[in-house]
Amino acid sequence: MDNRMLTAEGLKNLFWGEIIAICAVIPLLGTIAGIVGMVLSILGFVKLSRVSSLYQMAFAFEVSNLVVSCINAVVDGGFLGSALQIASSLLGLAVVYYVCKGTAEQLQGISLNLMQRAHTIWILYLVSTIVMIACILFLIVPFVNLAAALLMAIMAIVQLVAGVMYLVFIWNSYKTLA
Repeated sequence: MDNRMLTAEGLKNLFWGEIIAICAVIPLLGTIAGIVGMVLSILGFVKLSRVSSLYQMAFAFEVSNLVVSCINAVVDGGFLGSALQIASSLLGLAVVYYVCKGTAEQLQGISLNLMQRAHTIWILYLVSTIVMIACILFLIVPFVNLAAALLMAIMAIVQLVAGVMYLVFIWNSYKTLA
């Protein structure tokens, strides 16, 4: 299988893994959906890792984020919880960066539009992640914490939009490369 087809298959697995993982919020089915989504995403990253070192980096950051998220699940908030939340945000940002860069590399000479979209998505994630981390830090400052909470709500919407754009990008890239 050539790199283009392997990338397409990996992106398809990654897309469906992310979609199924979103269903993790559904009671009863949530845990199963989360596990199935994670397995599909990991399968996608394994395939993608054979194509480019950028995808290998994304895979490494994804596994690291999984470990940090598991630790954060058993930590009871406080400073350590906030630090783990920040670490998870930065690791997630790195995953998006390397997936976008790796996919843009594979799309070179095939779709300039998707390559530009990869850059836009990465920048949206970067800005919203930086602002969210700043807000997390400002939540402990009296009087400023209200503004930080409001800004966090706005950034959550921006991150939701960026997340949808990311999923559409992965799907469109898969279709273009398949």
